[in-house]
Amino acid sequence: MKDKTIIITGCSGFIGRNLCKYLNDEYYIIGYDKENPHPKFSRYIDRFINRDITEELLNHNDIYAVIHLAARAGVRGSRENFESYVKDNVIGTYKIIEKCINQWKPKKILLASSSSIYGDRSGDMKETHIYNPKSPYAMSKVSMEQLVKSYKNNKLLDCEVCNMRIFTVYGPHQRDGLAIHNFIDSALKDKELTVYGDGNQKRDFTYINDLCKAISMLLRKEKLPFILNMGYGSKVSINEVLDIISKYLDKELKIIHEKKNRYDVYQTISNTRLFHRTLLNLKQDTKIKDGIIKQIEQMKGDII
Repeated sequence: MKDKTIIITGCSGFIGRNLCKYLNDEYYIIGYDKENPHPKFSRYIDRFINRDITEELLNHNDIYAVIHLAARAGVRGSRENFESYVKDNVIGTYKIIEKCINQWKPKKILLASSSSIYGDRSGDMKETHIYNPKSPYAMSKVSMEQLVKSYKNNKLLDCEVCNMRIFTVYGPHQRDGLAIHNFIDSALKDKELTVYGDGNQKRDFTYINDLCKAISMLLRKEKLPFILNMGYGSKVSINEVLDIISKYLDKELKIIHEKKNRYDVYQTISNTRLFHRTLLNLKQDTKIKDGIIKQIEQMKGDII
């Protein structure tokens, strides 16, 4: 029975639509997005509102939680499109928080931050208060977190708030432009694929359903940490990802190496101690090989 209502901004995006599907049995979902939802996922949104979050937001009552995912993503275009990143990621968050304070009044607010704010400060990342952004995108996420912190410091936000520093998410229905989607797409079409750098850069890859499960558990918790690394501490290189794709498809990939982008970080590895303690030793259900195979099969047949 859906006895609680939640608002999910960015409900048509990769994380958003999968999260709507994951939570739909338990919550009545109001989704905000400036893009219409994918036809295969629209049934998981109980009420869809086609609106940019920087515009006027509607009034809603009895809101249990707001999950703020809407953002302009990607590090490489963030310098050329700086004003758009500030508008969507900082001004958009300001609009959401003001609405939460003045009308929605949720018990919980979960905000999608990013591992990019750490820059090249890799390792165990014990000091979550130290930022080292390398791109305007990462800076916009730092600004988002600091904006929310200012509201907490001034006691304007009296609900539970968690900035979810999400590490590299992948899986079925990943959007175009993200690395694993591009690699698989090129491999399936026997096209050349581009790797920036030597491919030894490492990522803490997080399977989409594992992330959705963690967010679901946060919704059930009474107390939330203000900062939480949402990753499992895996250390998987781009070359390892390419090897999994190559072996599963039984084909040699046509790889072109280009110069590493100045805004890319070398590795993003999450400190998982607070994550596991907060979510009662939640384990990673999906290993990288299994997750990539699931994504390949979805992209081969577009199976939901």
